[in-house]
Amino acid sequence: MARIGIVGPAYSLNDRAAATQRCVNLFPQFIEVPNEPSRIMLRSTPGLVSFATVLADTPIRAAVNVGNGLMLVVAGTDVYTVTTAGTVSSIIGTLNTSQGIVPTASNGLQIMLVDGQYGYYYTIATNTLTQIADVDFPGGTTVAFVDGYFVVNDPDTQNIYISGQYDASTWNALDFAAAEGDPDNVVSLAILNSQIWAFGESTVEPFYNSGNADFPFARVSGALIEKGCSAPYSVAKCDNSLIWLSNLGVIYRSQGYQAQRISTHAIEESIARYTTVSDAIAFSYEQEGHSFYILTFPTESVTWCYDAATNMWHERAEFSEVDTGRFDFRRWRGNCLCYFNDQIIVGDFENGKVYTLDLDSCYDNGTAIIRMRRTPHARAGNLNRIYHKQLTLTMETGVNSMTPAIPMPDPQIMLRWSNDAGYTWGNELWRSLGAQGRYGLKIDWQRLGMARSRVYEIRISDAARVSIMDDDLEVEAGFH
Repeated sequence: MARIGIVGPAYSLNDRAAATQRCVNLFPQFIEVPNEPSRIMLRSTPGLVSFATVLADTPIRAAVNVGNGLMLVVAGTDVYTVTTAGTVSSIIGTLNTSQGIVPTASNGLQIMLVDGQYGYYYTIATNTLTQIADVDFPGGTTVAFVDGYFVVNDPDTQNIYISGQYDASTWNALDFAAAEGDPDNVVSLAILNSQIWAFGESTVEPFYNSGNADFPFARVSGALIEKGCSAPYSVAKCDNSLIWLSNLGVIYRSQGYQAQRISTHAIEESIARYTTVSDAIAFSYEQEGHSFYILTFPTESVTWCYDAATNMWHERAEFSEVDTGRFDFRRWRGNCLCYFNDQIIVGDFENGKVYTLDLDSCYDNGTAIIRMRRTPHARAGNLNRIYHKQLTLTMETGVNSMTPAIPMPDPQIMLRWSNDAGYTWGNELWRSLGAQGRYGLKIDWQRLGMARSRVYEIRISDAARVSIMDDDLEVEAGFH
């Protein structure tokens, strides 16, 4: 028996003959104990279960936990609160813009919001939203909070500004510092270990609280990172580090004051082909020991996901009509994320809904999640033809969706293959994954023909929980 590597990450190069692996709505997980048949498995990504519709047919631009059983949500131009029961308030205020991510930060008394040009603050005690009227407010692409101060970047400059202590309404034109390690503009900010990280176009500079009476923050000496940021909203805190899309088309993770490359050549080749990367957005979350960094390219309609637990990438996607009569994977529905009511809440990029992120659900917004894995090439070392007699998958069967409670009666798995590195594909061959309770079902395909080099692809389009542990491919030598 041979193995084709059914369990693995996304890794597809421009040269498909070298690698054309995909992993969509599935993620690898290590099995952390010895003596099991496999050391790694593929698991289902969580589903999106509707929690509330805030404002129909509008993007959810921000969601943040207020406390006291309320979540603040920006839908289009409008700002609302949502209760733990999913009850949406009447409009409590409006923004001057209707598109784009709205970064937020909280000081415990106020929540500050910025939309690129304007700033606003929500007062928790009075449930009111106010636009910042101080003439010294510089605007801001991003906002953060540290040591009693809100911090923003002044767009198209090297400067970062701080608010009055615990007061988003007051700003002083002299309360700023310049990221002067390189003459590049600051495009984004983030806080790590109580330090301000100023992300410039070509460098990153950390600042610490020096206690200086004139301006409390100073540059960390010798900590300049010569890897800039090409997308302001690609910066996210994940697994006690910061991750961002650099000006070099490489995704980096902070390691001390160094930049550690975490993207692969396959992802970097994909990014290099994108027409627009500056609009990339990212957020992160932790679930069952995995720390996920999710990076979406809206113009390209692609979502990549990095798992810090395995250092592997997969795709998150919705299968839908992308052109008239043509269906394909497109970007995942998630546009922003927060923790609220002991749940992970995700805002939709187009329909005005917020969801809970649920590992027991096989549905995104009521539609069954389609999952796909494309394997490495199966071939002999001398590229002789080999006869593929039987392919068997080791996977869990008889366990279907728990949400909704009525399971699929007989979910199916599809196999097809390509003998030319994924340019063309053969017929689809379907097998049962077992009705609810039909555990231990053998899943195999026989008499699969000959090939010099072959790529297999499996797809599950029914609502079934998927766990794949291994594969066995029975082959015998063919001819030249």
